[in-house]
Amino acid sequence: MGKWVDYILQICNWGVALLLVFSKLAGYVNPNAFIIPSYLGLAFPILVIINIIFAIYWIYRFKATFFIPLFALLFSAGNIFKTFPTNDNETTLPDGLKIVSYNTQLLDFYKSKDKNKILQYLIDSDADIICLQEFGYSFKTGALSQKDIDQTLGKLYPYSHKLVEKNSWNGVNGLITYSKFRIISQNKVEYTSNNKTIYSDILYQGDTLRVFNCHLESNKLTRGDKLLIKKLGGKDIDNGQLVKQLYVKMGNSYRKRSEQAEAIADVINSTRYPTIVCGDFNDVIISYSYQTILGDLLKDAHTESGFGYNYTYHENGFFFKIDHILHSKEISSHNFMVDRLNYSDHYPIRCTLTFPNSKKVSQK
Repeated sequence: MGKWVDYILQICNWGVALLLVFSKLAGYVNPNAFIIPSYLGLAFPILVIINIIFAIYWIYRFKATFFIPLFALLFSAGNIFKTFPTNDNETTLPDGLKIVSYNTQLLDFYKSKDKNKILQYLIDSDADIICLQEFGYSFKTGALSQKDIDQTLGKLYPYSHKLVEKNSWNGVNGLITYSKFRIISQNKVEYTSNNKTIYSDILYQGDTLRVFNCHLESNKLTRGDKLLIKKLGGKDIDNGQLVKQLYVKMGNSYRKRSEQAEAIADVINSTRYPTIVCGDFNDVIISYSYQTILGDLLKDAHTESGFGYNYTYHENGFFFKIDHILHSKEISSHNFMVDRLNYSDHYPIRCTLTFPNSKKVSQK
């Protein structure tokens, strides 16, 4: 009986090991050419954990089969360290640029400024630059208004770059970048979507920085879709139909994001200024859109100065790191953090960025 169990487990292990190996393709294969690797990239953390469990099991059983998951894990080591970095938190930092990026889910605009915890968090962050996705305010009496925001954040941040549209909830939503430093130029990346990307040229320490605020195509999964996913495998739903529905819906989004990422990368590659890219990519690190934007010119603040998985999306039991801060290679990142605040379906992310001429040390 034990031999049959080991035989079945060995077959399963070969399967998840191969899936982990092939997940590496997710960062390099355009979903418009072949979609399957994109789904494997999304499942990457789970595939890593399953292979680790298999490795421990085979070692415990004194089986040479442990080389199967070991090979897959070693082959994927680069992506593992990108996804699960092990940097120490610094207690002292050079003076630098404090960055916050946050998908605020419309800034919880149904609450007034006196009760709005997102607004208070942004005020308390003391960030130099704030990039908000799904920024919004309402025209309804008693809800958070543009005047409320202007009287709070507007006083702390004299410069801003905003791109918003009216929505069906009697308000507006879109993107906004707040800065304590002068914005000398404002522009947007051209692509077709309800989600947008803007970039601002900011004067900082006598130099010009280009700051991108990105919100790429969402997967368009409704709350109902997410609840059904949690029931996947149950007898009370049509599992085949649900898988097909998700495959089509997410596949369309992967393809759109790949095109949007290429449009953003084109602007980055033509930029002569030090660059910072913040936002909700709606894609994980092991994905074509992320890798396309990262390219050869940028580094990831999470990989450079974060610790652990640091997922940013947390609604309905789904935990994915889809919010990112990237920066030019001449810029250094310190203390990338995710603040576990349940004010939105995303957590805010933050870090301190320093430049080659940053010398003054301050206690953080």
